[in-house]
Amino acid sequence: MIDEKGANDAPCWYGSEQADAWAAGFEAARLAYESAKQKGADGWRDIASAPKDGEIFLGTGPEEAWPVAMLWQSYDADDAAEIGSDGYWTYAEQLIADVTGEAKPTHWRPLPEPPSALAGGEG
Repeated sequence: MIDEKGANDAPCWYGSEQADAWAAGFEAARLAYESAKQKGADGWRDIASAPKDGEIFLGTGPEEAWPVAMLWQSYDADDAAEIGSDGYWTYAEQLIADVTGEAKPTHWRPLPEPPSALAGGEG
């Protein structure tokens, strides 16, 4: 419980009941935030769950300064058999892929919807 007096023994604008209610509300908000974070509510998902059908998504990892458009590039059957892998993560923008090489994302999220003005709507 917070004392009814603040710093330097000055009276506080709230009483102990208000302080207890504030503290309980703060704790409830903190628990809700932690729960949402554990469920991935911020939109970021582990890369293991990313689409491998050519869909472009935002990817990020320790080597990225910010999220970048990425996708899974599948090998054809002959190359996959020779290489021993089905494919690899790459950047959607070919220039970035050419300069930086293979992408190494650890997390992904779907691309956001475009602004309504670009999608044919108003605003």
